[in-house]
Amino acid sequence: MTFCPAAITTAALFTAIVLIDLAKGKYRSVPFHALGGFFCTLGISFICQTLGDTAAWILLSIPFIFILLGLFMIWLAGPTIVAEVQQTESCEEKKPICIEPTPPACTPRAPPPTLPASVRNVPLSTSISTLGCSKPPKLSCS
Repeated sequence: MTFCPAAITTAALFTAIVLIDLAKGKYRSVPFHALGGFFCTLGISFICQTLGDTAAWILLSIPFIFILLGLFMIWLAGPTIVAEVQQTESCEEKKPICIEPTPPACTPRAPPPTLPASVRNVPLSTSISTLGCSKPPKLSCS
């Protein structure tokens, strides 16, 4: 049985995936990628022999088109995503957000604030939007 270039390319791609899995220590996914590569190589070889090389290359190129499309969409939205990630990382590095500081042992606690009547007996499952707030409170890093 001879393999067409599209089937050889498929086998090479799945071999690379298996080697990357081994290098990263993801041993649980190696058998699945190896079996998937074996069956995909046989499938592409069958398509190559029955429908021709062009059909096999078209079928092989479909995932790459979607990968390129995804990378293009990430590139379009990239600066906002990167800025949010960098801001989050820099916040976590500077200091954690403290919601309620623990008072010292010798300082008496202040009495709890009184809540308006519309908020007092609200069940915990009620969302913020039903309490009349336009948006949830924003946490800041500073």
